[in-house]
Amino acid sequence: MAALVCLLVSFCTLDDEEGCRLAGGNPAEVGDDDAVVTSTLSPDEGDEERARDRRQWVHDFFSISRLPQNGSMTLVFPGLFEEDVDGSDTARFTHSNDSRQFRRDFPYVFDGVESLDEDAKQRRRLLAAGNRINLLDANEEFISAMVDGVFSTPRDSSTNETVRTSVVRYLTDKMRSFGLVTGNQIYDPQEFGGHVPNGTNVIGILPGRLWGTKEDEILVIGAHWDTVPLSSGMNDNGSGVTALLEVARALTEGLCRPHTSVIFVAFDLEEVGSVGSIYFIRNFLVPTVLSASGAKLKGAFILDCIMNFNETQFSQTLSPEWQEALPEFWQQLQAENQTGDFLTVMYRKDVDFLLARTLADHWREPKKHQRISEKSVADDVKVETIGGEYRLKKVRLDMEAQVKHFDTLIPWLDLLRSDHSRFWIHNLEEYNISLPAVLITDTGPYRGVMQECYHQACDSSLDNAKLKFADKRFLARTCQALIDSTISLSQSVCHQIHSSQRRHQEPGTGNAADVSVDKKPILPALLGSFLAILQWLGIS
Repeated sequence: MAALVCLLVSFCTLDDEEGCRLAGGNPAEVGDDDAVVTSTLSPDEGDEERARDRRQWVHDFFSISRLPQNGSMTLVFPGLFEEDVDGSDTARFTHSNDSRQFRRDFPYVFDGVESLDEDAKQRRRLLAAGNRINLLDANEEFISAMVDGVFSTPRDSSTNETVRTSVVRYLTDKMRSFGLVTGNQIYDPQEFGGHVPNGTNVIGILPGRLWGTKEDEILVIGAHWDTVPLSSGMNDNGSGVTALLEVARALTEGLCRPHTSVIFVAFDLEEVGSVGSIYFIRNFLVPTVLSASGAKLKGAFILDCIMNFNETQFSQTLSPEWQEALPEFWQQLQAENQTGDFLTVMYRKDVDFLLARTLADHWREPKKHQRISEKSVADDVKVETIGGEYRLKKVRLDMEAQVKHFDTLIPWLDLLRSDHSRFWIHNLEEYNISLPAVLITDTGPYRGVMQECYHQACDSSLDNAKLKFADKRFLARTCQALIDSTISLSQSVCHQIHSSQRRHQEPGTGNAADVSVDKKPILPALLGSFLAILQWLGIS
């Protein structure tokens, strides 16, 4: 099956063209190889049909958010709502305090993993108390436990319901154990004619001092947790969800108090047209968080396939569409003998620069580390490479932020097939602002073994033991850059001294370059943030 950036409409077939298009699939790109070989179209006719299909895909994909909502949506945040509140007439939106929806009676497959998680948490506390580890440093033991123990099992929307429900419970319990204000966003997207199954986004809020005020600038860290059928989805996208949880773990165990708020969200149904991120933006982020208080979105880090690493020459390729849209990127890869030893952050110049620049800055060697303000560095290169054992490539897409006509997106189509594009082009009439977001990826199906294993059963921990395509140290390096970037962007004050702070202290001064140390008790601050949440919900 053809798929370009970690998205595949899993229920599409050549016999179900309408269903494919409604969900954002491309009928021209779904089917077996024989169907392509036996085509009777001439090259010119084939090009014309492909151009029509691409145009149709763009229009259908980005029109989804305006379809009439005939289904229902429930926000389940136990303990935070006094009673159910009905929503609009066309769609049933409910704020529910029913804990039975939050934790259902079903076979749970991760009891053993949770027990080991708790043991590891106790060890980290003891080691941190003796200054033997730093809780703000990426923890490879935690990362390995997530990748191997939880996110290397098929989690698709058509099968494995027990595993899917167990993953929702695991994500929910894990975020709650971190102390995040945690809930489930459960949705029944009937507007797609019955082609799309129910989904559940798991949301965890780390409220900042400015939560609930117009001065708040929300940072979102998102990754999709679902898979395509039969794929274990270790890299796509167990790697992204693992990184999301690791950032949440570090900030909460490190007792960080953010000035501006951070929202962690694990999207469902990305593999079915990025439906989960539509519901998150349209039915939670914009109305419940941004519009309700007048807060702004600082931006979103979207993590999608971030663990595939290959130092072999000519292991890295790009699709013809990527090569055409990003010629400087492709030329640089060719000059480097197409070595797949890097992570990519993709962004738009005028909207997403701060996110990309901050991540790049925190990727650098510690001795070169400096905090970057939004206006302090000119964005004068289309591709910037930050070196080291593991490299980062900052790749700029010269797209217009405000899209006046969908046809202008056609040249970028194959770079829009992940949840970041829902922030860029959410198409909400009542909130006509393109939301800042960057895509962080290892390029998905275009590197090494993943050219064969992308969306296949061999994208698994078991197969990785033989094929060696996933590098957990590479993932840990990414997690560390994300931890540092989140602390910086949220202006967090952390009770746990950050390792980079110790590295950056000037002799005899005790001053740090990037992270403040709070010597005041943390519990009153957390209580204040919790009370702010209650006030926001109209309970207090």
